[in-house]
Amino acid sequence: MVAAFVIMLATTAAGIAWQFVSLNAPSWSRASHLSIDDIQLIFLAVGIPLDTAAVLSWLLVALAVVKSSRPPRPYPGPVGYPMAPQPGFASPQPGYAQPGYPQPGPQSQQPPG
Repeated sequence: MVAAFVIMLATTAAGIAWQFVSLNAPSWSRASHLSIDDIQLIFLAVGIPLDTAAVLSWLLVALAVVKSSRPPRPYPGPVGYPMAPQPGFASPQPGYAQPGYPQPGPQSQQPPG
């Protein structure tokens, strides 16, 4: 997926650079005595491969994103409890929940009023 993204960035950058280079086309005809047909041939010879590479790179990125989107694995333990400790690490002491997680405890009941 990273390679497809890098190819997409490279072809997009090359396409943008070609747009700036092609702005100088009038000076090409004056300095190099190029005809309109020669300039059109240059534009076709550069533009078509760049556009084809850009389209293919976007398709590669889309394919990589589709292939990488897997459904998340379900948590094997009971819901609402922290995961088991990793090998080599002690389990957390009861009563010390991680920040952001509700601490298990008895439910307080409100008297009917």
